[in-house]
Amino acid sequence: MIDSPEEKEKAMQLQALLGSKLDSERQRSNDDRTKLEEEIATLQQQLTGYIAELEKQDSELLQLQRERNEQDRTLDDMRQKIAAHESERWTQSSTIDDFEHLKVLHKELRTTHDRIKTEMKAQLKAKEVEVADSQDVVAELQSKLDQEKKMTRHLMDLSQQEKKHHTEKAQVVKELQDRVNELEAKVASLQHELQASKQSAGNKHQARVEELETLVNDFQHAFQVSESTAANKSDAEVKELKALVKQLKQELQASEQSVAGREQSVMHEKLQKKSEYRSLQARHDKLAAENATLSADTNAKVAEIEHLHQTVDRLQETIKQLHEEMRDNAAEMDDARTRLRASEQLAPQHEGLQDELVTRKREARQYESELAAKDDELQHERKCAAELKRRFQDKLRGKESEVASLKQQNTKFQERLKRIAQAKLSSRQLTEVDAAARETAMSKVEEACQQSIKREQGLESRIAQMEAARSTMLDQFCREMKRLHVELNVNGSNADGNSIDDSAFHRGILEMSARLRSFQDRETYQSALIHRKDNQIDELKMRLDELEKSLRLCKYELKKREEKQQQDRVLHEQAGIMCREVSKLKLENEQLRGKALADSTVNANAKSFEIGEWKEKCTQLSHRVRELKEMNTKLRERRVSKGDVKALAKEVDKLTSQVLEKDSQIQALRNRETTQFRSSCASAGSRRTKDMLVALQKKEDKIMALNDHLTGLMTENMRLQHSTEQYIIQYGPLCGVTTDGVIGNSGIKVPARTNDSNWQQPTVRSQ
Repeated sequence: MIDSPEEKEKAMQLQALLGSKLDSERQRSNDDRTKLEEEIATLQQQLTGYIAELEKQDSELLQLQRERNEQDRTLDDMRQKIAAHESERWTQSSTIDDFEHLKVLHKELRTTHDRIKTEMKAQLKAKEVEVADSQDVVAELQSKLDQEKKMTRHLMDLSQQEKKHHTEKAQVVKELQDRVNELEAKVASLQHELQASKQSAGNKHQARVEELETLVNDFQHAFQVSESTAANKSDAEVKELKALVKQLKQELQASEQSVAGREQSVMHEKLQKKSEYRSLQARHDKLAAENATLSADTNAKVAEIEHLHQTVDRLQETIKQLHEEMRDNAAEMDDARTRLRASEQLAPQHEGLQDELVTRKREARQYESELAAKDDELQHERKCAAELKRRFQDKLRGKESEVASLKQQNTKFQERLKRIAQAKLSSRQLTEVDAAARETAMSKVEEACQQSIKREQGLESRIAQMEAARSTMLDQFCREMKRLHVELNVNGSNADGNSIDDSAFHRGILEMSARLRSFQDRETYQSALIHRKDNQIDELKMRLDELEKSLRLCKYELKKREEKQQQDRVLHEQAGIMCREVSKLKLENEQLRGKALADSTVNANAKSFEIGEWKEKCTQLSHRVRELKEMNTKLRERRVSKGDVKALAKEVDKLTSQVLEKDSQIQALRNRETTQFRSSCASAGSRRTKDMLVALQKKEDKIMALNDHLTGLMTENMRLQHSTEQYIIQYGPLCGVTTDGVIGNSGIKVPARTNDSNWQQPTVRSQ
């Protein structure tokens, strides 16, 4: 744009020069035209001597045609310049539209900048809150991880102790197995010896019987012979022989009785060893069952330890994820802060650009007004050029008509000259006066020709000067127009007319483009964030659906628990019935105190039957404890809620209290019955009763060991329940989770932790 008065003065001077030069050219053309008309008049007067002049006029016509072509070229150039000027005007109008579009974009960018600034501040506040929450959660998780490490160490120590105990029991079982094998070998050897002794005794007895039979036969034969040969012998010898026969029969009976006694002693030893073998086999079976239970318990504990290790690994992974999220949040906060600082730094630049836009808009309006003035001037010049063109065309047409008339006159003069030449050739007699007049006329014609040549040369030089001046003026005008066009295209001139600074405007445009790109990047980043948040919302919806499914399953499990509670009530009723039966048995025992040893043995058998029933009850209770442990593991796998855990804890406490009450009742009844049985059997005081008391004491010791094992399993179950409850309740919700109780990505539903100062950890009853 043109703001400086020097440039305006230059433009005015150029316009004045152009006007003066055009006026001078017009005057010169008018003078030339008058001179040419005078020369044409003289040539018309002197038609005879102007043949060369006519040829020179032809050359002048050619020059005029050239001038006309040059004028046409200049007019075309002016038209092109006018078209270029119009195109520049259109470009300037388009630049004004671009300025308006930039202003609209600037307003939109200002609004988006304010909106993004507010959003970034809100996001910064939210991120700071999330970072604080995540730091609290990380501290809690670190403390819980330390607790879990302590628990795992304790469980590892317990597992090592149990492994040692298991190895010791395995060694004891091996020793008992070796002993049982030795006893089996001894029993087999004794059976072999017994069979050998039986065979040897039978062979000896048969040999002795055969010998005695042979002796009896011999004696009978001798007796017959003696009777036949010596019938006269005396009866004394017969009596002696009968006495010998009786003695031999008595020896035979004594030997048979000794063999029967030996067989009975061998059978008694065999039965005794069989009973010992059975007792050892029962003990071996019991130890094998205990070993199996211990191995199952150790396997369960190993599985629990592995599960705890897995939970510890998961917690470590969650802690790592939280640290990564904290780092990402910190990086996002730093980016947001840098962007805010950049936006705050760009705000004054933005205001400066806005002021520059306002000033440039004013300059554009001034430039539009100047362009309108120049358009008016150009239209005026166009009109002047059109008038000049029309005048030149009229002059050319007149000169063309004059040339045509001159050509006709030339033809006429040539015919006349031919006639004159013919007349000269026919006469050939001329006077000296005619020759002198002819010579003077010829000299005048030659002088006129020379003068016309000089005039033509002067006109050509003047025309060349005018063309050079016009070309220089046109070049200067083009240069000025180009310079003005460049100055118009350059945006950002100072108000006081100093040097034009286009680098600042280019820098501003580059900054605006960079801002636009940054805002576009921010929009893409925000769209990506929105997409990620939508994905997180979809994942949360999926988790809510899974939680609803788990709630349905929990309802189904609650129904099962109610059914099991009903079964437990039935069992309690059966236990009450059994207690009543026990009281009835107590009354019967009091009634049967005064009975004999057989009655005492019957009572002992009944007592052993009752002990067997109590053993069965203990086994049922152990099965019930196992079922509860399985339910506990299933519930842990299904990530039960706090209410379910509390209900299970209450149920376990109730069952343990009931079992302890039953154990106390059984112990009291056992003590009572043992004291009664001992008092009743002490009066009888036989060896068999003492053996029965010893066996009863052993059975009671075994029952006590089973009860201790059962209480240990129950306490272990309670400890595991307490650990699971503590693990589920103490680990609060992770970062970014609402108060509906979803812990991070684990899917465990727990109640949200409140900031109540009265909140305490759940207490579990110890052994």
